[in-house]
Amino acid sequence: MEVGEREAAVDLRLTVDYEVSIARVAEAVRQNVIARVQGMTGLVVREVDIAVDDQFFRDAAPPPPPPRRVQSGCRRGGGWRSKRRPEAAAAPAAVRCPAPRVS
Repeated sequence: MEVGEREAAVDLRLTVDYEVSIARVAEAVRQNVIARVQGMTGLVVREVDIAVDDQFFRDAAPPPPPPRRVQSGCRRGGGWRSKRRPEAAAAPAAVRCPAPRVS
């Protein structure tokens, strides 16, 4: 996106569903971008260049899910005991940590 004092120019790259009119999608996106940018910024959008890079085929295998992350929810001074400091293992935990959750 190029922004001047009163004007803006936008470059977009799209992936379009197969069997959908690329011209119709591009025109709808162009009108939506112009309206949103002008409405949010007050700038005059002098051009919206759209490049269709790919087509999406619904029969293709879906992308793999994002990797799962484990979060312990435990903070400093929590109930996990240190293996490096034996004295920490002997001290009672001040706060109990919840079981790790997977998101």
